[in-house]
Amino acid sequence: MDTYSMHMRRTEPAVVTGKPLALGGSLGRREATGRGCMIVTLAAMNKMGLKPQQTSVVVQGFGNVGSTTAHLMADQGCKVIGISDISGAYYSKKGIDLRKASEWVNVNRSLAGFTGGDRLSQEEL
Repeated sequence: MDTYSMHMRRTEPAVVTGKPLALGGSLGRREATGRGCMIVTLAAMNKMGLKPQQTSVVVQGFGNVGSTTAHLMADQGCKVIGISDISGAYYSKKGIDLRKASEWVNVNRSLAGFTGGDRLSQEEL
C-alpha cells in the first residue's frame, strides 16, 4: 500500500505519486523530475534564443534527478560539459561521457574518482 492509502486506511487508486506500477503508479516516475527540469530549461533557452545544439550545460547533482536531466539535455543536443555530486565536480570542454559517468556512479555510489573530466570544486564548476 502507498503512503497516501495508508493514511486514508483504504486503497486510493487515483493518487499515483510515489506508487510502484503494481499499485497503480505511473510509467516514467523515476525520470519525471529530471524530465521536468529538461522541459523548463529548454523553454528558458527558447525564450533566450538559445539552440540546444549550440549550448553547453552544467548539471549540479548527479543522482536520480541530475543524471536524468543531464542525459535528457544531451538527447536534445546540448553538450554537457560539467557534472557534480556531493563528492565533487568534473568538467570537460569536449563534453562529459554521460554513459561512463552513470556507469561509474552505479559501481562507486558517487562521482568520487571519476576520470572522465577535470576535477573541480563545486564553486569552480
